[in-house]
Amino acid sequence: MNRDRKKQSRPFKPEDFYWYDDERFKNLPEPKYGAAALKLIENDKFPTWALFTFNDLKTRAADALPPELLCYQCEDAIILAPSIDNGMIRGMLIATNKASNQIKEMISPEGHMILVRMPELPDKVQADEEANLRILC
Repeated sequence: MNRDRKKQSRPFKPEDFYWYDDERFKNLPEPKYGAAALKLIENDKFPTWALFTFNDLKTRAADALPPELLCYQCEDAIILAPSIDNGMIRGMLIATNKASNQIKEMISPEGHMILVRMPELPDKVQADEEANLRILC
């Protein structure tokens, strides 16, 4: 309403009027996850079904170097920047609901394999920062 359609063709959004948007209050993933995702994309190893997370991941990717271990992945799940400790793997889990409650064989880009049980995943696609999964072998 009250916009000059020649100067501004798209309608205004509420974000257009909120100039003091503080980055600290946005729900953005840690930079290490973005750096890992961008390195995987650069190497054509990032799954296309997981690209719904790309905008949030790239926002802070420049703030960190890619981790040594980029990911573990299978056909319907990926764990970015994983760390393994006491039989648990921790990282950003991006998965489809087809992986829900399944035992999955996940492989790193270097060829290391782990076996994990996926958690309950109610949404069609889901991203969970700091997911903890038990390694079965």
